[in-house]
Amino acid sequence: MEKTGQLTQNKQKNEIWVCVASGPSLSQDQIDILGKYKKSLSGIIGVNSNWQWKYNDEFICTHLYCADPQFYKSYIKDIKSAGFSGKKLIPIDQQTAKKYDLTVVKCIYRSSFPESKDDPIACFHHSGAQAIQVAWQYGATKIILIGYDMQLGNGGKIHWFGNYTKPGLRNTPNAYRSWIKHHEKIQTGLEKKGIEVINCSKITAIPYYKKMDLETCLVVHSNR
Repeated sequence: MEKTGQLTQNKQKNEIWVCVASGPSLSQDQIDILGKYKKSLSGIIGVNSNWQWKYNDEFICTHLYCADPQFYKSYIKDIKSAGFSGKKLIPIDQQTAKKYDLTVVKCIYRSSFPESKDDPIACFHHSGAQAIQVAWQYGATKIILIGYDMQLGNGGKIHWFGNYTKPGLRNTPNAYRSWIKHHEKIQTGLEKKGIEVINCSKITAIPYYKKMDLETCLVVHSNR
């Protein structure tokens, strides 16, 4: 991971990062909106399978973040053969990082939000929560969320693509309740540091962040 202590924020404009999770409400129309504003964004972190989203035949995400080594073991060939060249991140696991040319993120199991950007992020047991902290470490002054539903979609759908089916990959809707509580700590921690998180997911069970329509949010907050 880059030496975040050396990152500086441009005080003349917002440093906007977008985190893309895999909730069932996520759809191509939101990706197309991101694509129109991508040049005004500092980065887009796709969690897990969201690396594959494209706008005008180009990958929308600048980074891929996944906390589960099994995901990389299952999909790294697909990621490489598709030509995704964004930075690929994983917490803690030096062995998997070396094997698949990943960047390691410092992460520890604790109940509190990190005090500074140089501290390890809090694991909080899911990649979506970790990705938000990585965006902050990378210099975000505003963080926009999409696909952070934290609830089942129509027909019990877990992700926009359905369920993980490869061996070793878990579908964990029973964890939503505990994961949502972690976002209260993230919101409080970032608010103390003057960082605004805006949840632009079409549907969400997370009550702690400001909510906005994605395009309205980008019109108001981007540097376009």
